[in-house]
Amino acid sequence: MMTENSYYNWNAKSGDYHRTNADYDKLYIKGKKRERAFRILLWMGSAFVTFGVFMKVLAYAASK
Repeated sequence: MMTENSYYNWNAKSGDYHRTNADYDKLYIKGKKRERAFRILLWMGSAFVTFGVFMKVLAYAASK
């Protein structure tokens, strides 16, 4: 049985980390940056695929 009430800053009763608001803000900003980068990469990838398909269609139409 575990007598320690908290483990790695995790409180078993409240279920939340014991940190300051500044730490939460840093984590939030870090997550927002990661989501923004992922969204940009996703749009760039879809634009690249769309451009490739468009060029293939143009090449096919030009060959006829």
